[in-house]
Amino acid sequence: MNNNIRRGSSGDAFVIVPEWVLMLPISATSLRVYCVIRKHADARTGQCFPTRRTVAIKARCSVVSVDRSVKELVASGAIRSERRKNKAGDWTSNLFTVLS
Repeated sequence: MNNNIRRGSSGDAFVIVPEWVLMLPISATSLRVYCVIRKHADARTGQCFPTRRTVAIKARCSVVSVDRSVKELVASGAIRSERRKNKAGDWTSNLFTVLS
């Protein structure tokens, strides 16, 4: 076992990827972004709202790559994404829903 692999604060946590998502014609980065979003998602509702920066850090890519991957995942039917506003009407984070 490679002892140089850094583990996150979740220790030995893992994400289960449905086979139909694995078989989608999406990029490897999009698959990583899907895994990060799925890891954050509520088990019952499938919803989460991590920042684009958080997703980028955990997926080891740029925020621009996250944006491109989210578009790819939405188009393929793996997730839903909707922009959220605060009470003042300013844009905040995206609400992601994992579709499994």
